[in-house]
Amino acid sequence: MIRFKLNTLKNFKKTAIAAGVLMLSVCAVPFINPAANSEAVDSLIEGEWYYEVLSDNTVKVNRYTGVGDASGNVVVPATMGGRTVTVIGGKTGCSYEGAFRQNDKILSVVVPATVTTIEERAFQDCTSLRQVTGLNSVTSVGYGAFENCNELTSLSVGIGGVVGDAAFKNCKSLTAVDVGASTTTIGSEAFAECTALTAVNFPAGISKIGKRAFSNCDSFTSATIPVTVTDLGEYVYEECDSITTAVINAGTDISEGLFCGCDNLSAVTINSQSIRKIGYNAFKGDYSLKAINVPSSVRTICESAFSGCSGLTNITLNFGLLTIENAAFYDVKSIKNIVIPNSVTKIGSNAFTGFNNIQSILVPNSVTSLEESSFGDAKSGYQVYDGSYAQKTYAKWNYQYTILPATPATAITFANNTVYLIGGDMVGLNYTITPANTTDAIVWESSYEPVATVNQFGEVTAGEKAGTATILATTTSGIRGQVKVVVSNPVKSISFNLSNKTMYVGESYTQAAIVKDKEGIRNDVKPNYSSSNAGIASVDSVTGTVKAISPGVVTISAYTGNLSAEYKITVAAKKGSSSSSTGKAIKKKTVSNKGKVLTVKTLKNAKVTVKAKKSILGKASKTVKANKKGIAKIKFKKKIKKVKVKVTIKKKGYKTFKKTFKF
Repeated sequence: MIRFKLNTLKNFKKTAIAAGVLMLSVCAVPFINPAANSEAVDSLIEGEWYYEVLSDNTVKVNRYTGVGDASGNVVVPATMGGRTVTVIGGKTGCSYEGAFRQNDKILSVVVPATVTTIEERAFQDCTSLRQVTGLNSVTSVGYGAFENCNELTSLSVGIGGVVGDAAFKNCKSLTAVDVGASTTTIGSEAFAECTALTAVNFPAGISKIGKRAFSNCDSFTSATIPVTVTDLGEYVYEECDSITTAVINAGTDISEGLFCGCDNLSAVTINSQSIRKIGYNAFKGDYSLKAINVPSSVRTICESAFSGCSGLTNITLNFGLLTIENAAFYDVKSIKNIVIPNSVTKIGSNAFTGFNNIQSILVPNSVTSLEESSFGDAKSGYQVYDGSYAQKTYAKWNYQYTILPATPATAITFANNTVYLIGGDMVGLNYTITPANTTDAIVWESSYEPVATVNQFGEVTAGEKAGTATILATTTSGIRGQVKVVVSNPVKSISFNLSNKTMYVGESYTQAAIVKDKEGIRNDVKPNYSSSNAGIASVDSVTGTVKAISPGVVTISAYTGNLSAEYKITVAAKKGSSSSSTGKAIKKKTVSNKGKVLTVKTLKNAKVTVKAKKSILGKASKTVKANKKGIAKIKFKKKIKKVKVKVTIKKKGYKTFKKTFKF
């Protein structure tokens, strides 16, 4: 190892010329600025590797200056200067920074399993790079980390975490990516313009997909957005020309431009009942789309959402929809009959413009806002109810319409006369209107909006002000019903009065969470409880009663609204049960070695742990489970020679065996 200090350049003369050379070299080689940690004051060099020591005493690789072996292959050392390598460094300012950035000679890189972070632009513009392996422990891939690696064909990215913005952008040869099971975030443009990529698996916990994450991925044939996604960026699948089917299960609104310009998208299924809005340009220009069924949960279809979907022959709009904005279905030419549900209040300009063969347009009593151009140039074919806003409006505009026979409401009743809410909560009122086939619309009003507001679908939102409000529902024919809403102060905190608890297997314990608002404890608010591992300790979701199941550590959480609290429980073996110091002796135990492999013959399914020098073993310790024949094999990093190996064998009902062997 060579230690290269910025303040000891003995071969440079103290001249203006030398100073100029020094300034240039600071940018050309990634020297480390002085820091409080004396180890980080120096830019450290080990062969072709420049690195720095981090505050946790691990190593970040700053720059590789080589070109690999004769075949262009590079193996990143697991240790440098006797310390573990955990970070492949990226660009932080200087144009030449980044561990492998702009190295167009290397063909493959093997990363040690100790690495958890790939920083910004670490492999950017490695235009000859075909393969990177060993990323199984990576939890963070930074901005542009592999951007423009045009020869990279496949990748398996670690155990999870974050795939950063533009991480694999423009990797045009990339055909397959395995994203780790714990990945929660895929950043903006993470896989944009990966034209050979056919799909990316979404882990069970994925919650965020960034803006244009898969735009111009021309080899995608289908797309499914999981229910766990609560943050969906704009134009995620923009201009993915080969997508033919899409399934939307997301727990969030359909974002702006989500499938904009997907020319071959012919079938869309929207399963989520959490979607309230179909965003601007969401399906714009998808001229192969044949049918769309808008769920009853959707309240707004935004401007140009389906503009240019000229292939649509079937549009189903369900009760619950409130607003159809400007040009929502502009240039949708093949629809013959339009039925607006009896919940829509507003239809914007050019909302249904461009229909060539329109035969009928049913505009219900609920509509209270229309534009002359709402249905384009159509001056006839309208179906309305006598006395409705639509009938009066079309009469004023001299449009031709047919008055349909009305079915007036005779009663409207609520399941509960009083509804109790906490500030900020929302609830849909449970009501019945008689008869069920009434053509009446309902007008909703709140007597005091600072306490509670109501939308035109009967969904009440509690305000920040505590108190009482009356929600009035009046039908078109004058029938009225009402319900009282009582709103209490919003919850400000939730907590437990302990942080740790020890239990024995078989015991039960109840610890209720403490819920408070600005005035004190709220006994009327009952949080929900959950366990991080029900196999160790289960918890009653209502009462918070915990039952210890098996030894281990578990987190018990309580939730109310967006607030949560937790405490840890350590479950120990039942009092009086056998421990590792009691039980039968493990008589079957032989240990042998051959080359880099240590073989332990013992009881079947026993847990075998070995400890040795990290330079020989590769880790401080390794644990494996013996097979059905009682054989456990542990592979070392180097040949097992002149080393002490500590072997521990454990199995339930047996005394723990420990012995140090010399090889």
